[in-house]
Amino acid sequence: MDKEYNIVGLGDWEFTYAAPTEYQCSLASWLILSKPHTWSQEDYDQYSTQLDLFLEILEEEENRRLGTGLIAEAEARLSNVIRQGKLDGTFWFAQCATSGLFFNELWECFEKFDLINFHS
Repeated sequence: MDKEYNIVGLGDWEFTYAAPTEYQCSLASWLILSKPHTWSQEDYDQYSTQLDLFLEILEEEENRRLGTGLIAEAEARLSNVIRQGKLDGTFWFAQCATSGLFFNELWECFEKFDLINFHS
């Protein structure tokens, strides 16, 4: 608004999302159309297969855009960040941090699938 209270601009906040970067770079939990806190081992295996395909296609697209200025160098690529999130457990941490009501169920899945080795 200007000094005379006339509207001089509008902002559309409909698809705005504010969160730590780690949440945006987490694995795509929607790949099998079910919530991680409900997953069985079979669901997790199916998810892993779908994730591998998703990452393969994402990486192909990143390679295609390399050199255009639209994508960062290899270490900062989204596909690498997501892949690392699967390996180091960031995915489950972000899921637990954002889940609220399902924290216990998610942590049980995390332990059940023995996804990373914290003991080394």
